[in-house]
Amino acid sequence: KGGGGAVVAPPKGSAYEKSVLIWSGQFQHGLYGGDLPTVRAMGLVNMSPRAIVDLLVDSSRVHEYNKMSLGRTDVLVLQNNFEEEGSPFPGITKVVQSESQPPLLRKRLQFVTLMHARRLEGGNGYIIVSRAVTRGEEPVDVKPGDILRSEILMGINIILDVEGDENRAIMINQNHIRSPMVPLFIAKKIGLAAAEGFFDDIRALRST
Repeated sequence: KGGGGAVVAPPKGSAYEKSVLIWSGQFQHGLYGGDLPTVRAMGLVNMSPRAIVDLLVDSSRVHEYNKMSLGRTDVLVLQNNFEEEGSPFPGITKVVQSESQPPLLRKRLQFVTLMHARRLEGGNGYIIVSRAVTRGEEPVDVKPGDILRSEILMGINIILDVEGDENRAIMINQNHIRSPMVPLFIAKKIGLAAAEGFFDDIRALRST
């Protein structure tokens, strides 16, 4: 870390600027989803932390950085302002529904997720946390068998300020996803490819 809680990043133009560090493993808690793979990725993005978080919470822009996405809609917006006065939980909080089509699967994956975004304590970046929620029985707009109801057991995006450059950020992502009937080796392969592709697509946005 540098002064004020910001992190020190590789210099512009270095080979590390385009790299992505990826880890995969399993949680050892023995609870729900503990047998499923989780993937963590970290890399540098040449965008300001606020621009990244604004991109990620805007459901209308998901297709810009997620090529597997078939769309995401806001189901319920609880709060939509990082500076909400008088709120004990400042930030953006909403329930979203999304669908995606991974390349190795014939079925579409559907997620209903509670998303919360806020500034980190100390003000040196942002965090977005996503967790699956259920809304009980409801009609689905696709034929039975065409879709897999899936769950984001834990999704975390940490976007950190870079010392001396407000237009760069270090981003750390972790995803733990459950999709029924998807074999573990396929789930891991999809997770690893998605983790790297996520950085590639966001970096491509900055260069256009």
